[in-house]
Amino acid sequence: MSTDFDCRLAVLRARFLERAGTESEALDAIAARIEGGAPEAEARPLILKIAHRLAGASGTFGFSGIGLCAEELQDFVSDVSDPPDLADACRTLAAEIRRGHSEG
Repeated sequence: MSTDFDCRLAVLRARFLERAGTESEALDAIAARIEGGAPEAEARPLILKIAHRLAGASGTFGFSGIGLCAEELQDFVSDVSDPPDLADACRTLAAEIRRGHSEG
């Protein structure tokens, strides 16, 4: 019984990491656009959406570092009207996801 559960959990964990990898690439692309002069206001809703998804799912699969970083990004974008280092904050979460990939 436990083996079946462990196998299913491993599959779900792998799917999460795959999705998180895609989100990491999206965050890097957003950061590059911001650094290239794109308006931050256009990026904020997508950043919040990505951070929210990651914050919600990461702890379930044992990636508390990703979850913490995602929550921090979500708070940063929500609480600061014009975050000075939004691109850096996106890259920080992307780096944490890559770190989770290497550990996962």
